[in-house]
Amino acid sequence: MAFTIYPDTVSTPIHPQFIRNNRTSTADAENVICTLYANSTAVGTWRKSWSTSAAGYDFDIDVRSFVSRAIAPYSYQKTTFFGELTTKGFIANTDAFTPYYLYTELEIRNSSGFLETVSGSGETSNTLYAVNAVTPLSSYTVREYYQPSATGDFKFLSDAPSAQDVGTQDGYFLSYLQRGTDSANFIFYNAAGSEVRNVVVNSGNNTSAEGMRTIKTGPAQILGTGSWTIRTGTFPTSFNSVDYYTVSVGYWDSSAYNRESEVRRFDIVPNCAWEKRVFFFGRYGGAEQYTFKGRIEKQDRTTGQIGHFAPAWDIDTNPPVQPYSRGIVKTDMSSQVSYDITEPLDNETADWLRFLRRSPEAYLLEGGQYIPITVEPSEAVVEVSRTGQQDVRFTLVLAAENTQEL
Repeated sequence: MAFTIYPDTVSTPIHPQFIRNNRTSTADAENVICTLYANSTAVGTWRKSWSTSAAGYDFDIDVRSFVSRAIAPYSYQKTTFFGELTTKGFIANTDAFTPYYLYTELEIRNSSGFLETVSGSGETSNTLYAVNAVTPLSSYTVREYYQPSATGDFKFLSDAPSAQDVGTQDGYFLSYLQRGTDSANFIFYNAAGSEVRNVVVNSGNNTSAEGMRTIKTGPAQILGTGSWTIRTGTFPTSFNSVDYYTVSVGYWDSSAYNRESEVRRFDIVPNCAWEKRVFFFGRYGGAEQYTFKGRIEKQDRTTGQIGHFAPAWDIDTNPPVQPYSRGIVKTDMSSQVSYDITEPLDNETADWLRFLRRSPEAYLLEGGQYIPITVEPSEAVVEVSRTGQQDVRFTLVLAAENTQEL
């Protein structure tokens, strides 16, 4: 009597998440009663009949349908890794990283032919974890994003290019699976490529603790309000002498920083008045963001119906119908505000941003506020030039600006 097969310690409910429960019984084992607990709360109960009986009874139980309901994104709230844009620190993403386990009880058919639960037959699986990553069948695990299963440096939960432009007024969120880490390293460089500052900060978690965290790595956050718990070094007070900086995570061994993750590079660029910055739930279950600076057109589309009716007729007046009497009205009116964007991109960035079209959660930054948007389905590539650049089009529909009237 045991659980003999599990998904990976961290897996994604995009693919099947089978747990095998092996049972021995002197009576015919009909079912196991399964209860799935996510975040310590029962989220589903169901029966599962046995799959094979070569050695006892094997019950192969796919839990992904219930796991997927207990993990961000949710339609009614913003995922936690989209945090404050001008404050320092880390964010613990308990909504985007879900612990779960399975409890089963054996159900047999008694001598009277009725199904009954066997007293004392309850078994509890190991605790496992889920992230909402969209991985291809050819590489369906998230092992390379997780320590210690990653071979070499583990990856951040971002599919973006390893080097990105970031404006001095921008916030940036970099999500990762925290096990095996307790620190982050910021290294700042000048235009000549010389190191000017090297800072290690405490991330606030234990190296053995499972979970997801997000580092606030944007210039506006590094120089923002709040404080870091610094292990060594000092942060710059401005970016006047900084051309770019790098970020990684790892662990502190009482005297030195040991890197465990890949290194991400951020190149400092000026902000533009017309740019549009978008944040979205990424392919690998973490935060993504990009600033559009191409051709941007604001569209306000209004649709509806025109209805005709006879104007009011008053026999006490002369004439009985007035010139201002209306015989026409508008009905079923709706308004949709959107931005049509054409962005020249290199191939790597264009491939990454294609996921924006299918992202389940996205926001446009307007006036320092997260405005929910959806991206209209469309062809990803409009034109591929011989220089390796692509002109890619996006239509960002602003949910908060849409109205409908009957």
